[in-house]
Amino acid sequence: MSIEKRGTTWRVVSVYYDGGNRRRKIKSGFRTKTEAKNYDEDIKYKMRDGYDLVKSETMFIDYYDEWLANHIKSGIKQQTVLNHIATQTIVHEHLQNVTLKDMNKRRFQKFLDELGTTRTASSVHQISMRVAMCLKEAFSDGIIKTDPTFNMKFKGSHDSKSSENKFLEGR
Repeated sequence: MSIEKRGTTWRVVSVYYDGGNRRRKIKSGFRTKTEAKNYDEDIKYKMRDGYDLVKSETMFIDYYDEWLANHIKSGIKQQTVLNHIATQTIVHEHLQNVTLKDMNKRRFQKFLDELGTTRTASSVHQISMRVAMCLKEAFSDGIIKTDPTFNMKFKGSHDSKSSENKFLEGR
């Protein structure tokens, strides 16, 4: 660990090992030396706890695309594949500048709230479940520290169509 003052702010260089490889994480802009030291301690704690610091910097849409490609190979039904691809389009539209580490509970709820402005609560719930599959895997693999999908709220801007208006509904 190295903490140094650079102008009016502090910078920390954290050293850690990833699979036997020595890596450095540099972050600056801390107002006080204590803030920089706390950041370094947090990095060390996460690494001891199995947190994957390198993968957590991955863009969420890249991780989602890779996860979806593997999920499709697992032999799911064609309609499920089409639903996942539709969700992938929505993810790319709404979460293009979000990293995995930024995909926390608050950010995920914001995503769901944005979807709820133009969709039914049922549609938002279906999209949420498909995105949650990916996020739960990232959590399980230690890439993200917490499960952002826990206890989400689903709102919609309008009610679903009645069953009489759904032309594919069987009677």
